Amino acid sequence: MRQKFGQNFLTSNQIAQNIVDALNIKNTDFVIEIGPGKGILTEKIAKLAGALIAVEIDHKLIAPLKAKFEQNPSVQVIEQSFLDFTLPKNRNIKFISNLPYCVATPIIAKILPLSNWQSAVFMVQKEVGERITAQNGTSDYGYFSVFCSYYANIEKLFVVKPVSFSPPPKVDSLVVRLNNKKALKVENGFFAFVKAAFSQKRKTILNSLSNSLKIEKEVLLPKLISAEITPTDRPEKLSLSSYQKLFSLLK
Repeated sequence: MRQKFGQNFLTSNQIAQNIVDALNIKNTDFVIEIGPGKGILTEKIAKLAGALIAVEIDHKLIAPLKAKFEQNPSVQVIEQSFLDFTLPKNRNIKFISNLPYCVATPIIAKILPLSNWQSAVFMVQKEVGERITAQNGTSDYGYFSVFCSYYANIEKLFVVKPVSFSPPPKVDSLVVRLNNKKALKVENGFFAFVKAAFSQKRKTILNSLSNSLKIEKEVLLPKLISAEITPTDRPEKLSLSSYQKLFSLLK
């Protein structure tokens, strides 16, 4: 039966243990789990963390989760969409989740710009994970790759097959770990600029930016050369630092 919120519940105890181990939880850590589902990760996190908030959107899962952890005062179960959840600003946070495929990108986009997150371990659809971890010059590299790499050091950990879920998804999953780079506050307009560069990904960076930002090629060309960017390169060839350098020159 199809789940209301598109959940695919993890059933492999070993995979769950591997995911929790990857976050390196200490007894002083404040952990937020996004979408605990039936609590297979939650049970393991609760034994390690100093405090745990589990944010679950599915009303049917709330009562069983609360019953399971009612004897553990360090665990708080909250019924809410994580995208609407107000995150505490006075705590260093570690995040963990088997992220629902349909909202993985906006959830990660909400977390990464925060200043007070420490690390995160997420299981996502393999295709999304490949975009998150992609390096410039590869086919999976795009706007979201640049966004994630601005804020985080990213590691690809391991693939999880559909057999580890109920119901089994139609695709593989990928577990990734992100550590906060404590990056400087992003300059206003930078990510809109990167998104514009990738809006015509098959074109050269010269043509893509000229078309999307309405900049004359005669104006753009010397800026690309000053940034040591080959004008005939495609947007996926440029590194984060190249985009930063070019953005500074175009401002």
